[in-house]
Amino acid sequence: MSTTTLYELIKQKSKEKGYPLKVISDWDECLQPLKPMLLYELSPKNITFEEYFKKFWNLAKFVTNKDGDKFSEKKLFTKSDHTYSYIDPSDPNERQNYAAGHKNWGKLLSEKRKEFDKEFYSSVKKYEWMPFLSIAEDLLKCLNEGLIELVIISSCEKGKYPNDIHVGKKEKFERTFGKLANTKLDITPVTIHKKGEMAQPYRWNWIKEKYPDFDIFIDDNTIHIEEASKLFPDKIYVVPDYEATSELQGSNIYHVKTTVSNLKNEDFTKAAEEYKEKTKTSNNKCIDANTESFLLWFGLTVLVLCGLGLFYVLQKRIKKKR
Repeated sequence: MSTTTLYELIKQKSKEKGYPLKVISDWDECLQPLKPMLLYELSPKNITFEEYFKKFWNLAKFVTNKDGDKFSEKKLFTKSDHTYSYIDPSDPNERQNYAAGHKNWGKLLSEKRKEFDKEFYSSVKKYEWMPFLSIAEDLLKCLNEGLIELVIISSCEKGKYPNDIHVGKKEKFERTFGKLANTKLDITPVTIHKKGEMAQPYRWNWIKEKYPDFDIFIDDNTIHIEEASKLFPDKIYVVPDYEATSELQGSNIYHVKTTVSNLKNEDFTKAAEEYKEKTKTSNNKCIDANTESFLLWFGLTVLVLCGLGLFYVLQKRIKKKR
């Protein structure tokens, strides 16, 4: 489907269905840019992260495979199938140098990555200072307008991180989306049986088990979307408008514009307060309307009873005169 914004899509579909939609959204690469941010921190940083983000997804390709009932995924690759993991998209020559086989450069970045993993990738704080994406901004707007019920999903490998890096994700949720009504964070423990294979249980299966009543599913992983759409062909599916997702097409699959957002924690607090105020005002209006309705019907009832009473008295007087 043609590219649109998530807000426009949800507003349209909610109006068509006549009720708030149940939305399931992946976190990494949909709400916050984990991979681009990790690589940006390893890059020379000679451009802004907003510019880097655009270049990153224009060059990157996410490779997934299916072998029978086994699914596997590879890291990011360039279009020429050379490993992209440490290429700086801000420098076109860097791609050519890497493709030409500058192994020392790759080794240097590999060592730097190991050191940085401890400070960033395995840190519980990384979600706090990573920016949000426009999908998160649109979801917040939809929540504030009462258009959706939101379930944010993620997974963590059993036993891989003793300190559980997803503690950071939970803390970020509590400071942001968790402040609003009709939101939930669901982090599912998964097992990777073989390096390169997708974690199990597969995401589409546990969505079927836990959230079969969803209306919209948002994910950057094309296999997740493809397999979920086989189980639920009448649902709506959304992917970020990345080069990595461009080949995924379908009448119920939408590619939404995705950019780096200026959304801050305090924006969620403000939105939550605004929503409570709107709900309070709406409830007061309902109370006032109900009171007016009660008084109207009470008044009519009194008039009818008075009329009946008067009619009874007149009838008695007429009988006496006779």
